[in-house]
Amino acid sequence: MKRISVVFVISMAFGLLLFSCATTGPGGKKSLILIGTKDEVAIGQSLVKEIESQNKVTDDTILGNYVDQVGQKVVSVSDRRDIAYHFKVLESLEINAFACPGGFIYVYSGLLKTMDNEAQLAGVVGT
Repeated sequence: MKRISVVFVISMAFGLLLFSCATTGPGGKKSLILIGTKDEVAIGQSLVKEIESQNKVTDDTILGNYVDQVGQKVVSVSDRRDIAYHFKVLESLEINAFACPGGFIYVYSGLLKTMDNEAQLAGVVGT
């Protein structure tokens, strides 16, 4: 009898977890999300503080605006519209880019120097 109640409690907890989580996905498909949007953005904001204290964000406003404009074009056709997206350029020779939770996307200036056109940048920020 005791074992049945433990299994029941675990099953109920799992069921509540499933039904209390938001679902979203590409193309309208459903996928389980275990963290809320507010928590996701808060995590991203704390990472932003750490990233920007250890890396230099470019002072080149033309370059920063260009990356943001390309990124916002990609966002305009994105399925995920419940967060604001922020695109920034980090000054580094690294050929890389990364995203943090909550819509914070960083592109290294070294990567931008290797690109030939806007489509290549859109492909990077869109993945």
